[in-house]
Amino acid sequence: MKNNKQPDDPKYIKELTQPTPSGIAKLLAAWNGLSIETQILILSKLNGINAPYLAEKVRINALDSENAYIRYLAATQYLAASKYAKETDWWFSEL
Repeated sequence: MKNNKQPDDPKYIKELTQPTPSGIAKLLAAWNGLSIETQILILSKLNGINAPYLAEKVRINALDSENAYIRYLAATQYLAASKYAKETDWWFSEL
């Protein structure tokens, strides 16, 4: 029987996706230097992070990417998050 367990994320991914002010600053500063694969991995992890402000900042930053697929992922996730925010009023509950 094969082991279907997903490998753990690299340590630097966990550090860059910490929902702290320094985690946000590190991720945004490093974003353009990350590989496309790493950017895709981080964008895929954003929905699991309990910090909508972090996810929004990263998605907005990703919209400026030179890579069309990164822009596509960021735009679709941003629209989905916006729709969710309007349906659940999470934005107003955070104020």
